[in-house]
Amino acid sequence: MSKLLEIQSMNLISNDEHEEMFLENVDFTIKESKLISLMGDSGSGKSLFAYAIMSKEKEYRIKKDYRLFSFNGIDIRPGYEKNISYVPQEPLSSLNPVIDIFKHFKINDRKTLDKNSLRKQITKLLVEVGFSDIEDLLTKYPHELSGGMAQRVLIALALQSNPNLLIADEATSSLDAVNAKLILDLLLRISKKRRLAVLVITHDPRIALNYCSEHYQIRDRRLVKFDSADEVKKLYKDYQNIIGEEQFLRSVEFHADDYKIEIVNLNKIFFKFEKSHRWIIKNLNILIHRGEALGLIGLSGSGKSTISKLITRLLNPTSGQIFFEENPINEIKRKKYAEKVQIVFQDLFGSLNPKRLIKDILLDSLEIGDQNKSIDKLERIKKNLLKVGLSSEILGKYPLNLSGGQRQKVLILKAILSEPQFIIFDEPMSSLDIKSQSEIILIIKKLMKSSNLTILFITHDFRLIKNLCDKVVVLSDGQIVETGQTGEVFNHPMHIETKKLLQVVK
Repeated sequence: MSKLLEIQSMNLISNDEHEEMFLENVDFTIKESKLISLMGDSGSGKSLFAYAIMSKEKEYRIKKDYRLFSFNGIDIRPGYEKNISYVPQEPLSSLNPVIDIFKHFKINDRKTLDKNSLRKQITKLLVEVGFSDIEDLLTKYPHELSGGMAQRVLIALALQSNPNLLIADEATSSLDAVNAKLILDLLLRISKKRRLAVLVITHDPRIALNYCSEHYQIRDRRLVKFDSADEVKKLYKDYQNIIGEEQFLRSVEFHADDYKIEIVNLNKIFFKFEKSHRWIIKNLNILIHRGEALGLIGLSGSGKSTISKLITRLLNPTSGQIFFEENPINEIKRKKYAEKVQIVFQDLFGSLNPKRLIKDILLDSLEIGDQNKSIDKLERIKKNLLKVGLSSEILGKYPLNLSGGQRQKVLILKAILSEPQFIIFDEPMSSLDIKSQSEIILIIKKLMKSSNLTILFITHDFRLIKNLCDKVVVLSDGQIVETGQTGEVFNHPMHIETKKLLQVVK
């Protein structure tokens, strides 16, 4: 089996006067038809390594030097076209919001096929990644897709050029367990069928163990190759210990009277997009009381993120009414409502302006609040930094210079600055490693206890719901199929959808 990509003694260094070393003395080889895993904590340099393979490191103010860098046996030189496709971890910020899905494929077409041939190719690719109603999908815009649907579209786009090497950068992190397994099974099948090499970048050792034949980890700026799967199993056990410690954390305690106070009420909510015949939300009823931590879980495309957008008034219900503290939200002034209700999105890149310093991003968020408060805005920000485990040094950095865990902490800080009563966490940890997830859970629990926050936690990760939420709602095709106390629902699931999700996880 021939070497597809071979790298020897590669260094990645910041392209400035500091010349900070990000990766040092890297040796790496990948062969065709292989699935190889690349693991590491958030911020360790996994994605940076992927950019270097694609010769895109300059876009991130990084330079590289090496002894050997060859693709298909040819030494890489500036301008050399490598047939490498990349699937990013943030799907919604990677698709153009102003063009439909068909046009994405048309722009991405390197062969300049005629319209009929192109449509046949697109249909085949989309069926391959699990879509069925292709004609309807091709007319949609990215904002009409769930995170999971958008990721599958990106995988189909990546396969359109029939690449020799596919880099899947946390490609399943935003998907529920069922769809994640479908995508990983798909990558394994197409790797064998097309003799396609796949570099699977992941923070989950289980994915590496179940799907990959060789394993690497970035650790302390070095790329380390595992000699056997047993070493990966040991890494997984270490992560399980982190989870185990997390499970022993005390639950957040509130006064019993808090649970009698209604804070958010979704009453008979229906929603569909204009010009669409498909109902995304159907007859939804959810009641959340003060101090409660409610978990919302379901397959990708079930309507979870749509619910968060309805509550935050980014979308309006087609019918039905949403109440906040027993008042219809459309009768509350937007500025006042934004002070009380905040959201932390799953898109760590798209939620922070890459051209602005963290300090300025946070100062902007304070414009929402009361302008007459005497406390200095910057001092207020610094005072809250410790609550999310950040130092003041981060204020002078750009989002690009932060790890995934740091970005998520900034987004949480941004949300709490207006001192809200209710925060929605929409898949906040899908792209984080387990260690960072553990830190974020601790932060959320402490914030709930110190600020008496009420939260809606949207996720496809059962472990996070069990650690954090009092009650859980299971969503399927825009409808609630099961609800109850978290332990009861997970230990004794009644609906087939809940059982299906739990079975895949187990």
